[in-house]
Amino acid sequence: MAREGKDLYYFDEEEHLKRFLEDLSEYKRLRKLNIKSIEDVFVKGWEGWKRAEIYLSELK
Repeated sequence: MAREGKDLYYFDEEEHLKRFLEDLSEYKRLRKLNIKSIEDVFVKGWEGWKRAEIYLSELK
């Protein structure tokens, strides 16, 4: 799951969330999404939300 303010975006798998975050500008363009920035992410099994930039930095 990804969160921008009160808006939530759901994903079937963590891999889909990763791809979405890594290619956010492309998703915004292709799907005409009005997202400024994803603030937090959550994956089933985690204890709570994680800042999106921290999550992305851990992927590298």
